[in-house]
Amino acid sequence: LKDQDIDMSRIMVAHNYYPRPETGLDKGYFIKQNTKLKTSFPDISIMAFVTGTVYRGPVYEGLPTLEDHRYCHPLIAAHELAALGVDDICIGDTGIDTTTINQFNNFFHKGIVSLHVQSETKHLESYIGRIFHNRKDKARDVIRAEEGRQMFQSEILPENTVARTRGAITLDNNKYGRYMNELQIVNKDLKRHEAVNVIGHVYQQDIPCIDLIDAGTAFQFVKGEEKNGYQSFNDRIKK
Repeated sequence: LKDQDIDMSRIMVAHNYYPRPETGLDKGYFIKQNTKLKTSFPDISIMAFVTGTVYRGPVYEGLPTLEDHRYCHPLIAAHELAALGVDDICIGDTGIDTTTINQFNNFFHKGIVSLHVQSETKHLESYIGRIFHNRKDKARDVIRAEEGRQMFQSEILPENTVARTRGAITLDNNKYGRYMNELQIVNKDLKRHEAVNVIGHVYQQDIPCIDLIDAGTAFQFVKGEEKNGYQSFNDRIKK
């Protein structure tokens, strides 16, 4: 094609997808192949696949390009493919549900990480749908909403001050003094603190998406429910 003076910007090279577990591509090999292609033909576009949420039979184990992505949230997989220089990302499976497509749209078009959540106390309802940003001085253990204490000034009494698992959404109460109304998402398991209320949780299927929230990244809480349709990524890993 190159010898025939074909416009290489109109050429797409597509990787395969792999229905059978253990047969998806090795990441190192994938990167090496893409580098070779882009070095020789910088104008071409490269396509690869991630799993959907409605799996194709008869194996029903997803259709990813990379084996690492077989039991991965589709948005996490797509984000990594983009970081590895893939130009076009395709859903390999039969379908993908609307809520996950909305997460794709919000992240890739608006720069917002959308997390489906469950309330533990009445306080979380006030935060649903609002846009927050992780502080630019990114913490190791928690996502800290930059706007939390600025946006809300109400008195917060101690309530549900239990151990904080990864994915817990917390609100500091009046025992934390000037930190009252600090809103956080817990990034690793932490012990209980009498000055920190657990007001809700990110649903299990979206917990990996917490890793997409970097310094200054926008995020929002969305009402949702635990998705049996995902066959729960964690359950599939256990199998």
